Amino acid sequence: MTSHEEMSPPDPRMEDAGLHLQIAEAFINNMVEGVGFVKVVFDPNGKPIDSTILTVNPAFERHTGIKAENFVQKRLSEVDPGNESVWLEGYEEVARRHGSVSIERYSKNTDRWFNVEIVPMPAKNIYAFILHDITEEKKERWTKEENDRRNRYLHDLNDSLRSIEEPEQILIKAAEFLADHLDAGRVQYFVAERSVEPSDVFGSVTASCGRHLPPMNGPFCLTDLGIGSVDLLRGGTMVVRDVAADSRFGAAEIERCKAIDVSAQIIVPLIRQRGFVAALIVHQNGPRDWTPYEVGIARETAERTWDALERVRAQNALKRTREVLEKLVDERTKKLAKSELKYRTLAETANDGFWWTDADGRITEISEGLANLLGYQVDELLGRYWTDLIDMGWAVVALKIWGEREPGKVSQFDLKIRRKDGFSIWMQMRFMPVTDEHDRCIGTLNALTSIDERKRVEEELRRSNEELKQFAYVASHDLREPLRMVTSYLELLERKYDGKVLDEKAKVYMHFAIDGAQRMQRMIDDLLAYSRVDKLGKPFSPVEMDKVLATALKDLERSIDDSGATIVNDPLPTIIADGDQMVLLLENLISNALKFRGDEAPRISISALQVADEWTFSVKDNGIGIDPSQMDRLFQMFVRLHSKEEYEGTGIGLAICKKIVERHGGRIWVESEPGAGSTFHFTIPARRYHGRTV
Repeated sequence: MTSHEEMSPPDPRMEDAGLHLQIAEAFINNMVEGVGFVKVVFDPNGKPIDSTILTVNPAFERHTGIKAENFVQKRLSEVDPGNESVWLEGYEEVARRHGSVSIERYSKNTDRWFNVEIVPMPAKNIYAFILHDITEEKKERWTKEENDRRNRYLHDLNDSLRSIEEPEQILIKAAEFLADHLDAGRVQYFVAERSVEPSDVFGSVTASCGRHLPPMNGPFCLTDLGIGSVDLLRGGTMVVRDVAADSRFGAAEIERCKAIDVSAQIIVPLIRQRGFVAALIVHQNGPRDWTPYEVGIARETAERTWDALERVRAQNALKRTREVLEKLVDERTKKLAKSELKYRTLAETANDGFWWTDADGRITEISEGLANLLGYQVDELLGRYWTDLIDMGWAVVALKIWGEREPGKVSQFDLKIRRKDGFSIWMQMRFMPVTDEHDRCIGTLNALTSIDERKRVEEELRRSNEELKQFAYVASHDLREPLRMVTSYLELLERKYDGKVLDEKAKVYMHFAIDGAQRMQRMIDDLLAYSRVDKLGKPFSPVEMDKVLATALKDLERSIDDSGATIVNDPLPTIIADGDQMVLLLENLISNALKFRGDEAPRISISALQVADEWTFSVKDNGIGIDPSQMDRLFQMFVRLHSKEEYEGTGIGLAICKKIVERHGGRIWVESEPGAGSTFHFTIPARRYHGRTV
């Protein structure tokens, strides 16, 4: 037997396997699809927890844009960080099925989408993955989905805007729609008002709708919003994904954006014939990678909304024009009917007649009754100026009436008109200008009524009142002295014969006589004061009401001390009045408060308040109050609400107050309830004195 070892012939099966492997490698390396192999790591429970890439073909490198050396022998967390769960779920599904599974992945480097088919291999825990490029079909699907989404959005937007008639509401509705559609932080419109410099515009933010940011309405400049681009004002849409990282924004703009919590934004300018008119602004409070769809839908929303707004503005302007025209026609029709009614009514209500004049004041028509009343024939007055018929003493009034005539205004005057025989008679004239369809005065209609008899009676009444006033003054003045003497002598008799000659009954009679004389004295004094309000009143001049009050309180010092009253007052103004009468007015009102008191000590407060062009003074007390049913009689002469045994007085004091207030052009009234005190109010007009209002 030989010592050398015999060589075995090659195994044909091994040779076939090597050949097959070479063929498989060549096939895989020449495939259009990217192919790779991974080894999957499972935990003891059979759940995949990681994988390592063993090899990839050249097509895989082309599809992903990453060299093989950056893949091979790399773990899953290194190759696709953050997306491990997608792969692990795929591996788990393959293991469960014992068959292939597909997942979708995106390559950022090549901007391509792939359907990744994961296939189990015969070797344990070895999986193949095959990349099928589905970018084009995915884009087609996306395009269709985006078009469908876009069309639905625009259809719904148009439907919601169609029924809105207020321009601002259109912007608000569009902002709400877009904010919901994009899930944006805030959507708003900036409406331009004027340019403030070449790269800035002043305007107002309106229709601000916040989803994740608060709305911000009001006046702003574009730069206040972190926007200051000439390109924007020329019509270029500004898309900002991250303000802090955008080179177009300087430090100032970044700070402004931070102030309003904006990190990303889309600004769509609206350019019309007059230039930049508005901008649609979409804000996000964090960086955002805006998609072409989102930018496009913002542009379309801006354009469609502004077109709808301008359409509504035009419709509203047309509607307003139509309404104005209809109103003018309606007013003109009503005015003509009203004028006709006025003229007819005016002429019909003239007791003694009327005349018409032309625009220059010449009489063109006169009623026969009026002409006869003045002693003329109708023909004698036609063509004459109506002012020629006015008494010389009233010529200035007549010219004033003519100069102040106003279309549609009826004025009424009393004046004297001269008859043909030279005598003048009092007539009441109702004077109304007549206008044409353009509101130009073309004449006047004058209705006249004789008031000669009424004026005669009024004059007699005036003289009678003057005589009565004079009589009251003289009577009260002349009665004072004899009454004073009677009172004095009665008092002397009472003192001289006190306890001597007179018995008790005589003393009572003597007391009654003195008391009656004293009450008569007080009544005469009050009557004299009442008559002096008009007759001896002083000219009005500045009066410091604080000093007036101090004088009144000094005069009433004894009564105040006796009653234990507390009197407080606010600072009082200076007014234009008769100072002495103001003292008398406050004395009477405070005296009333002291007199008509309840069980508690009187508490009286005096205040003043200016309302519009008059001062309102108030005197408030805590007295017995007044029955509301008696208030109408309160300021009348000789009215007493209580018997003289309960409260002394003549019943003239409040009548004097009323007369003083009315002389000053004011009003006086009282607010009260029984047992709840009273507040007397009176007003004094604020008057001008030496160029200033007091």
